[in-house]
Amino acid sequence: MVTGAHAAGLREGDVIVQLGNEPIQNTDELSKFLINHLPGETVDLVYFRRDRRVETKITLGTRPSR
Repeated sequence: MVTGAHAAGLREGDVIVQLGNEPIQNTDELSKFLINHLPGETVDLVYFRRDRRVETKITLGTRPSR
């Protein structure tokens, strides 16, 4: 299954540290950011892959239904 994170280029083990201008320190902050931003919105994403900092832009998708 391809997820929105995978489509954005994220891999297992990547650590998201910033979305837009907001620092992300835990999953609660990640969830809050996603709740407060709409699908289709393009935001800056900063994450670490191993010891390398990566900056990119992503377009938010819709949450999968459970």
